[in-house]
Amino acid sequence: PEITQVPIGYFLEDIAKDVAILKGERVREIGFSYCGNIDQYFFEQITNNCPHLESLELGFDPAQCELDLSAKKQKLIALVRQCTRLHTLKISQCSYLSTQFIKEIIEACSSRLMHLELYESNLLSNEFFANLAKCSRLKTFKFKPIITKFKTHPRAGAILSKDNLKHL
Repeated sequence: PEITQVPIGYFLEDIAKDVAILKGERVREIGFSYCGNIDQYFFEQITNNCPHLESLELGFDPAQCELDLSAKKQKLIALVRQCTRLHTLKISQCSYLSTQFIKEIIEACSSRLMHLELYESNLLSNEFFANLAKCSRLKTFKFKPIITKFKTHPRAGAILSKDNLKHL
């Protein structure tokens, strides 16, 4: 089964219960939008109940991502570490996630990460690309920086330069 494109903020408690009920032995792919409303309990439920998870897609609502941010980040890192079959990550509207946090996520699954997509993200550093180069199974990397007023951030070209991409 596939759970995808669910606007989670509207019925979070029901979804958390459903994930717990599923005992996700069969769940391989989960996708949620508007995740800014969730707390760390939700990530715990996925970690504990979906051991065979292979693909995780999260769309955050930056306006709602301020609450318990540290706890959410730690539980998301734990999810990535403990779901040992997870090889695909797609995170959108992740501008509130620091480069350091994204680095930790990559390190948590670098030996199995095959597909990584970061949309509406902060600019990525040379260190990020060096860490990404350690992902020996990586097949797909997609990145879209934060766009303001229909214009790409002025450093986007420098960050996505030939020198940085040669690490991949």
